[in-house]
Amino acid sequence: MANAAIQIENRDLGVLTDLHEALDVRGGLLVDDGESASAETAMASVDAAIRPSGPYDPLSLADNPMSDATFKQIDIQPVDHPDPFDIILDPDSAPPGATDSILNTLINITDYVIWTHYEANDGRVVDKFEVVDFTASLTSLLFSPEPFEHEIDIDDFLDDGSTPTLVDTNGDGIPDSPNQPGNCGYDVSVGLTVSIDPNDGAGVEGTTLWLEPTVEFSVEMFDGQVDFFDAGCAGTPSSDPDDPVWDSMGTLRVSLFKQFTFSESLFFGSEGPSYIWIIDTLHTIPPEATSLEVGLERIWLDIADTALSGINGLTLGLLVTLSGIDLSGIQLVSISSPYAIHLETLGSTACPDSYDPLTDASDNPVEHGCGILAGFGYIHLGEPANGVRSLIELAYIEFSAHPRDLDDRIPSEVDLVIRSDSVLSTTVADVGEGSLTSIEYYSDRRADVHVHFHEDRRNKAPSQLGQSFGNVTESSGWLRGMPEGSLNQLEINRIFTMLGSNKAPELPGQIPSRLGLIIALKNFSKDVTQNDNDPSLPVNPADPPQSLVLIRSVQPVDEIDYGSWFLREGSEEDRRQIRTRMNQLPTALVLYGSFSINNGDDGTNVSLDSAENLDFFSRILDTTILNLVDIFIGIGGALNAVPEALGEAISGGMTSGSSLSGNDFHLQMFDDISVNRIPMVLGEIEMDLGTTDHPTLVGDHILLSEDRDLDLVQGRSGAREPLMPIALSVRLRGFSAADLADDSSLDRQVIGISTIQNESLRVGFTSHDAGTMENSSIHLVSISSIPDTIEITVLPGSMSWNSSAEIEEITYIGKDGDHRQAVRMRGIPTSFDMEVAESFSWNASSPMSSVEIQVSNHSIPSTMDGDHFLYNYDGPTDTAYLSARMTNVSRAAYLVGDTDLDPEALDRVELRVDGSLPFRSSIQHIPALGSPDTRGLHVRALFDPMPGVIGLDVPRADNLDGPEILIPEFNTSQGLQGLASFMDGMSDLGGSMNHLLADLTESVTGKAGETATSELSLGFELDADRHFDLTVDARQGSLDITPPEWRHGISMTAMDEEEEQGFHIRTWLPGLAPDVKTAISFRNESGLEIWDIEVEMSDWRPAREEFIVEIKGFDGQDLDLALIGFEKDESTEVSVVTSFSTRNLGAVSEVTTSTNYHLSQRLDFVVASILNRNLGTKSQLFVSDIPGQIDLYASIGESISVSLSVPESERVQGDSVKSVMLQQLQWSAGQWWPATVFLKDVPGEIDL
Repeated sequence: MANAAIQIENRDLGVLTDLHEALDVRGGLLVDDGESASAETAMASVDAAIRPSGPYDPLSLADNPMSDATFKQIDIQPVDHPDPFDIILDPDSAPPGATDSILNTLINITDYVIWTHYEANDGRVVDKFEVVDFTASLTSLLFSPEPFEHEIDIDDFLDDGSTPTLVDTNGDGIPDSPNQPGNCGYDVSVGLTVSIDPNDGAGVEGTTLWLEPTVEFSVEMFDGQVDFFDAGCAGTPSSDPDDPVWDSMGTLRVSLFKQFTFSESLFFGSEGPSYIWIIDTLHTIPPEATSLEVGLERIWLDIADTALSGINGLTLGLLVTLSGIDLSGIQLVSISSPYAIHLETLGSTACPDSYDPLTDASDNPVEHGCGILAGFGYIHLGEPANGVRSLIELAYIEFSAHPRDLDDRIPSEVDLVIRSDSVLSTTVADVGEGSLTSIEYYSDRRADVHVHFHEDRRNKAPSQLGQSFGNVTESSGWLRGMPEGSLNQLEINRIFTMLGSNKAPELPGQIPSRLGLIIALKNFSKDVTQNDNDPSLPVNPADPPQSLVLIRSVQPVDEIDYGSWFLREGSEEDRRQIRTRMNQLPTALVLYGSFSINNGDDGTNVSLDSAENLDFFSRILDTTILNLVDIFIGIGGALNAVPEALGEAISGGMTSGSSLSGNDFHLQMFDDISVNRIPMVLGEIEMDLGTTDHPTLVGDHILLSEDRDLDLVQGRSGAREPLMPIALSVRLRGFSAADLADDSSLDRQVIGISTIQNESLRVGFTSHDAGTMENSSIHLVSISSIPDTIEITVLPGSMSWNSSAEIEEITYIGKDGDHRQAVRMRGIPTSFDMEVAESFSWNASSPMSSVEIQVSNHSIPSTMDGDHFLYNYDGPTDTAYLSARMTNVSRAAYLVGDTDLDPEALDRVELRVDGSLPFRSSIQHIPALGSPDTRGLHVRALFDPMPGVIGLDVPRADNLDGPEILIPEFNTSQGLQGLASFMDGMSDLGGSMNHLLADLTESVTGKAGETATSELSLGFELDADRHFDLTVDARQGSLDITPPEWRHGISMTAMDEEEEQGFHIRTWLPGLAPDVKTAISFRNESGLEIWDIEVEMSDWRPAREEFIVEIKGFDGQDLDLALIGFEKDESTEVSVVTSFSTRNLGAVSEVTTSTNYHLSQRLDFVVASILNRNLGTKSQLFVSDIPGQIDLYASIGESISVSLSVPESERVQGDSVKSVMLQQLQWSAGQWWPATVFLKDVPGEIDL
């Protein structure tokens, strides 16, 4: 027994000798030879980088992100109607004589009244009202080449300045001048006639008579000729441009009033509603020979059972010899367009000598110092009540021509053709498709043109308009720099080919031979005929879109400045306002897509004819004016349909229950529409749409806004959704093309933009209180310059971006209450993809130069210099701030763990950068009032340099007992409303990130501080692409904890105080492997205390020969693990998975270790120990000369077991390791009681 004891003792001493050698080596390695200084310098650089956020940091932009915002007023002012309409609408304010001359004398429905309003330069005003009889038969006017004219003295003066005295001296009923015989002082002749070309202006088809009449209203200087009935004034000299009346003229208005012959009452004075139509002209240039002609394509009349029923095309000419024919019973059947309006100003077109284009060119066409205005419209009055007739409906159009820019002349000839294919001219039964509406313009001189449309049908009873009241629309605007001359015939033909109307019968009328500008609206959904196949056109009519808008001009139009407001059913609250201004228009603008355009040809719902009409040509005249006004109003409505379609895009179909799903919009601009067309740009466009006052910005921008006080509007028929729930303000320069296509089958939207400019652009959304930006929520993206082309593809939860050039800088600013967030990106690559769903990711084709992020609701946020991540949570105020900066980023992702595949899956953060800059991080969590101080956390870290690729697993948000990250969703069906909702959701994203980080920092140690915990989990996992130095200092709580020593590895000191805990961790790992995972955890499972340690590194180049894990004081325990023998600066593969467990069995404790090593080299020593003060145990493990791969299991307690296995390739002469010691010590009776296992020259496999 003694010999045996001596033999065992000798072998034990050999193991202990190895242990003592290892402990001596370890002791020498623990001597600080510079690691503390290196680590402290690294941490000092982190502290020094922290500073208050300043004026040059992104968050400063959120202080007042839209300081230049002003409000566009939605102010529905009373309409300034033309003066002739005011006479009817407000008789009390009419000029003297108006009531007697107009309202009381329009009894004979064939009479009309001429009003002249002369204003002299000296302020003198002369009003004249003349009642004129208009009675003409078919036979008397069918071949009459001369219009009927009426002479008027407009100023009450003769040429010598004297006043004529007019009396009836010869009893013929015509006043003459006895003092100055025959001189009645006439200045102008006013004519109104309906004429028909006797050669090809009429025809007969069966019992239908068709006519092509021209209505002419003329104002010209008196030519000295009077008719037979006015012989008493035969001595009146002709009027000359040099006469005093014209030298002293400021303005001259000549207006004509006539009652509709198919009024609901035969006579104005009888009971029942009545119509009055008005033609109006205003002159600032003496009218030597001014005429306004309206030509109709064709009128059909039913002549069955009349005196004309037997005529035909051959005998129509015999009518010239007939007289006294009874024309009663003739009925109007239908009218077809085009309506040709010809405004001619023969003679002088020069502005008055006093005209100064810099001071006299007013934006109010009536006050403009030079020009000519023409207008026409009608008034529908109700039955008289107490002698007063109320307005039922009102509609008119007026347009004027003025000198362009600094010019001092107006055109002498302006042609305006209104074309609609609702009724075709082929036969009386040929009802058109109603698919085309166009305005065609020609002039012999460039000019500024003003147009004004108005309709008020709010008093039309619901029974008359499909159970709804009529609407009110006011539209007016300038078209400055309208073209002169004509396109060539080939280009004109291509225009009508693209419109699908290049031949009869689809085209009403003929293709024009001269065309300076056309605005055409084509609804291809109503086009049922086969169109020409011409793929060389911008839009191939054989494969058409739903709608097409075309603007084509021979020269670029300088500016379109257009405004319109709309009252649904006439309610002042239920409204929408549109304002559009475009500068430097291209000569060809094509807008097409799946939006809907109503070509507006419903008219006034008034019967075209009445058997009681007394005068045949009066019917033609009345019908012409009625239809012409309504078709103009319809065109105005059709033009408004374009911004209305944009409004639908904005609201996402909220106004009609539709959406953008399956829709597309395409806007393209060219120099022409030929095969060799060249793209052009729109110099500038400004557009504002809204229901209430809404903000706008200076410079290029697209701003969506929501009035928080705008919920439902009080309409005429009750509460309704507002017409524009989201307002829009737009200003863009250098715009060339835009495309939006929504593929409903693929649930995809593609947005394309083309520009030629280097201007900055702001795109934003704001939610504000009525009329103020105070306390508004703002989200604003600012782009330093727009690339020539951009294509954005949007799918549910994802987006891709492609552009022709990099963007220098993009900033995003968000502000909602005290919450502010800002992102500043520089050097944005030409292409990137972004996923926004449960997870978030951003991937670019090339690195972005830098990205800076700041999120805060703190009153004094801080940031850091250089690349960094900074987070601070202030519990007492429940505020936080976050700051981050990365350089050369090409990927950033937050990936939510897939718990369906792995219930324990963690969330993951991934970054990819390209650079060699250091990255600093500081995280501080200050606990809330009443919370244990130990909840606080302060982490400092330095990566030097920042790895190129990083993957970091983090606890799942749903495991933190707090809100998950709220990532806003792209909604592809709600248009710009969806974009607004996405931008508005960015506040929720920033806020939820702050809450997530607050919960994460609070839960690093299992929410330490609630009670003393027996759980610990710390570590990190990185997937990088380069070696880097890692230095980390983390402190939890505010207890007075002695800092751990800096070790080449991980060191930690912890302490308990009144069942609360705190810790301090330090890591110093220079030359860390690109692929590294370290994890240390402790848990107590029903009395079984388990320590797990995992270290995995690939291509690690250790700076020192040891790797140490040192933990002191956690839950009354100390853990010490030392791996010794690494080769410095050599590539090393490391995989160490070690578990130590201790179970209290009463008299003794059992310790178990399970260790797996995979190393690329042999190690000298592994020394591990665990001291458990609570159980009074100490566990030790020692292994020397460790092979590259080993599996070890050992347990000491009531029994002893050891299992060890080493692959044969790793054995040395058949042995696995040189020595092994496993010892369990139990403290009892004031001393340690050991149980020890010694193994020497251990074989390759052992199971003991």
